[in-house]
Amino acid sequence: MYLKRFFHDLKKYKHFIVFSVKSSLKAELSNTVLGYLWWLLDPLLHMIIYTFVVQVIFKRADFAFPLYLFCALLPWKVASVTLGRGTSCVRANAGIVKQVYLPHFILTLVIIMTNTVKLGFGLLLLLSMVLLYKIPLSWHLIEIIPVYIVFFLFYWSLSLFLTHMGVLFEDMSNLISYVLMFWFYASPSMWYLKMLSPENLKLMAFNPNTTFFTSFRQIFMHQSSPDYKMLGIWLAVSLVILWLGIILLYKSEKNYSKAI
Repeated sequence: MYLKRFFHDLKKYKHFIVFSVKSSLKAELSNTVLGYLWWLLDPLLHMIIYTFVVQVIFKRADFAFPLYLFCALLPWKVASVTLGRGTSCVRANAGIVKQVYLPHFILTLVIIMTNTVKLGFGLLLLLSMVLLYKIPLSWHLIEIIPVYIVFFLFYWSLSLFLTHMGVLFEDMSNLISYVLMFWFYASPSMWYLKMLSPENLKLMAFNPNTTFFTSFRQIFMHQSSPDYKMLGIWLAVSLVILWLGIILLYKSEKNYSKAI
């Protein structure tokens, strides 16, 4: 029943989704002086700061560390914004939620689709860095598509549960910001997997960012295919979480207007 309803709503509100993504992008542009350029500068400035700390101060990085770091910062920006804004999206759209019916999974879908567009700009910068480091381009670049599909499904599915929690607990978004900070540093973003012991290396397999960050690096830095076995595992996990999240939102949506 819920599966049929999900695809029906997805089809019914497809024009609203596209309109909302365009409106969100325009709104962000109108609030910044640099416009589209800011979507390139934001991850670039983060990369410069982290590179300065690790490579200049601590002197613990390789020559291509900026590229290594950027391969993690780019997808993480999408993930962190999706989870952060997804947590408070129902409360942020309380006026709409109370007045008209709108499947709540669409709110998080708009968020991650908006950031997917921004990711496209970031990929242009990433390709420029690949050429700057004289790394040859290869056909493996097209493999970013299946990697991002799994990435997209995983973080969208996770945001559905946070959307529900954000309605129940008003201060959940504050807690999530600290959880995301810890998750980033606990992922192979600024450090190398080779630094870990075999025991800890096995534990890192349970961190989805290990697969996602490594996949970006395999494609853009090493001209090789990602680990499709691990991607397949996370795809299965994503679909299960997505299904459970959709059911949760459908069952709880009648109570949201009362909670907010």
